[in-house]
Amino acid sequence: MMVGLREAPELEKMLGIEFYLTCQDGIGGRIRTLLEDFVVREVLRNGLRADFSLPWP
Repeated sequence: MMVGLREAPELEKMLGIEFYLTCQDGIGGRIRTLLEDFVVREVLRNGLRADFSLPWP
């Protein structure tokens, strides 16, 4: 397995992340920006569910 140094995207460089040391390609994620992007729905193995979100101002 070959590990390589990969340059970070510009936004991450602005946050202080300059490089990654990895053998994997990215998964094509995206930066979340809207409040609606931060909703969590948890489902436990026994079927219980819980929803979490940030409170509206």
